[in-house]
Amino acid sequence: MPDRRTFRFRNSLYSSYERTIDIESTDVTSYRAGLKRSRSREKYDTTVSLDFYYDKLVPYGQAAQYSKALVPAFAWARRDVDNPVFPRRGNVITTQIGVAGKGLLSDATFLRLYGRIRQYVPVGNRDLFVARLELGANITSNDPALIPASLRFRAGGTDSIRGYSY
Repeated sequence: MPDRRTFRFRNSLYSSYERTIDIESTDVTSYRAGLKRSRSREKYDTTVSLDFYYDKLVPYGQAAQYSKALVPAFAWARRDVDNPVFPRRGNVITTQIGVAGKGLLSDATFLRLYGRIRQYVPVGNRDLFVARLELGANITSNDPALIPASLRFRAGGTDSIRGYSY
């Protein structure tokens, strides 16, 4: 029989402030606060959260755009790797789904979907090949500009390779 401690939940209360300046002459200020309940087991993690986002986006030479959203979300992850800290073989799969309803502390109704798969393959004794596939979408019938900037998907950044500007 599994140890009961394996099935305990972790509850979190958090907030953050982030400001990003000069991504293609755009200033983004993002506030976030939320509640989270997570459970980790040997290979699987699940998280249920409720996040409030309030963003200010200022494109160069244009008026500021304000947007907010209250997003209940669910995340699931599976780790099937030889070493959880420094994997050399196996894969990690992560999925997330969130939703917001216009008028419920949100400027737009939208569904947010995200998924990522990382595959680790050893090459010889010292080298490692890592392949990654990421997919994400915000599905809405409202103006996409009403979705907070911090929830939008953009190409580029520190974890990607791109051959074009933002």
